[in-house]
Amino acid sequence: MGRGGSRTSARSREIPLLLSMKGLVMSASNLLRYFYHFEGRIGRQNYWIGTLVVLSVAVLAYFPYAALWKTYGRSFVVLVYVVFAIIFFALWPGIALGVKRLHDRNKSGLWLIPLYWVPTVLDKLNAKLDDGTFLWWITLGGSLILSLWCLVELGFLPGSPGANDFGQAEGVVEANSPDTEAHN
Repeated sequence: MGRGGSRTSARSREIPLLLSMKGLVMSASNLLRYFYHFEGRIGRQNYWIGTLVVLSVAVLAYFPYAALWKTYGRSFVVLVYVVFAIIFFALWPGIALGVKRLHDRNKSGLWLIPLYWVPTVLDKLNAKLDDGTFLWWITLGGSLILSLWCLVELGFLPGSPGANDFGQAEGVVEANSPDTEAHN
């Protein structure tokens, strides 16, 4: 570990804890990397914190959108920009967080297709079907099962320990990395 505890020093330079005991501030480049890039890994804690931030932004963005919709309806051109902003500031980061969480589980980001999109498609299909029909129950059950799988896979199962195909685990520094060389 070396003088001064290289693990602690290296941890503060990694893709990042949004909230930590050491402070609440994060550089703009780390924020962009955390929410808008698909490389790297994040653990469960950072996934949940990031997800809460994304959901908060989406909920806060919804209120002005709903007020504009109620006042002006579909004729208001600004609604297009509001919808784009909601997508950019909520959907993209949600996908980026999911991909990095899957990377922590040593899985490809393509797993988001069955985890995120298939339940959405099944839910939309279910809304078009008559209640209580066999196909209605199948689409409802499939959507619920896949949604629960997504919750467990991304939110509760631990990541692979140490290095995997997508890099080192959060908080782990390789023995020969520049971070450890500087502290030895």
